Amino acid sequence: MIEWPKIYKLLDEITPLKQNCGELCNSVCCTEWDKGVGMYLLPGEECMFTGKEEWIDWEEHSTQEYEFCPSWSGNIKFLRCKGYCLRKHRPLACRVFPLMPYLTRDGKFTLKFDVELGSRICPLVQKDDINLLEQEFVRRVEQVYLILLKDKLIRDDIEWQSRRIDLETK
Repeated sequence: MIEWPKIYKLLDEITPLKQNCGELCNSVCCTEWDKGVGMYLLPGEECMFTGKEEWIDWEEHSTQEYEFCPSWSGNIKFLRCKGYCLRKHRPLACRVFPLMPYLTRDGKFTLKFDVELGSRICPLVQKDDINLLEQEFVRRVEQVYLILLKDKLIRDDIEWQSRRIDLETK
């Protein structure tokens, strides 16, 4: 079972750059930069929220109606921020951005830039040089995903997303 408070704590005080990276993009990733954008919580992550946060609009998306990892079922929490948040309560997707996990076909884990989203809004992703990021940030995100990969549903999703990336980059 994932210890979500431990996961969040690992990423509480760490950011992609020493300075506020929001100064590079005018904090676009913390806004509704396109109509309806938001983020999904991973299975179990909802325990970190009350569901009554005033800075979040909550939705549930059915795995039958939206495209999700085939092993996922039921409803998945989808959050839309209202342009501000209590930083210590931000979801995992915000904490790890602009990085994402990737599994090679033989199961080797690595981190990549979230090109699908980041190439549209993040100058760091557009420069395509992971070495620009704070190494401690990269190390902690890696540590978090190595813990999360122990959860079957999360591992299935990372593997599924990785194969989608493989197809898109061919």
